[in-house]
Amino acid sequence: MVALNRVPSEDNAGLLYTPKPDANLAIDRLGAIIERKYATKFASYKDFHKWSVENYADFWSEVLDFTHVRLSEPYTSVVDTSKRIDEVPKWFVGARLNYAENCLLNGKDDKIALYFARKIQFFSTVRLMPQVGHHNV
Repeated sequence: MVALNRVPSEDNAGLLYTPKPDANLAIDRLGAIIERKYATKFASYKDFHKWSVENYADFWSEVLDFTHVRLSEPYTSVVDTSKRIDEVPKWFVGARLNYAENCLLNGKDDKIALYFARKIQFFSTVRLMPQVGHHNV
C-alpha cells in the first residue's frame, strides 16, 4: 500500500508538514486493513478518500473498529444509506456507549484523569474506572 498521506503530487504544494516516509501512521494502518478486508488497492490518498465516500457505511464501521471504541450495546446498522447525508440519517442504530468509560480506556492508573474545579481534588484513572462501569482493566 502507498503511504496515503505522503504521495507526491501538485495537490500538496505548499504543505507545512509532510511525515517521514517510514512513519507508522494510523491512516496508513487503517488503509491497509481496508485494502485487505475489501480486496481493494489505494494508489493514493485520493483513491482512499473516494472509497471512503462511496462506501461510507463500511468506512465508518472500520473506523469504529480501528479506534477501539467500546460499545455497551452493538449496533444493528451503521447508517441508513437509503437517506442522503443532508437528510441526516441515523448512525450506528442500536449502539450504546459509556462516554466516560471510553475517555478513560487508555489512561494510566496513577495519572490524573479528571480535575474537579470546585475544590481541588484529583481523580486517577484507577479510581474512576469502577465508577463508569469498566471492570476489565
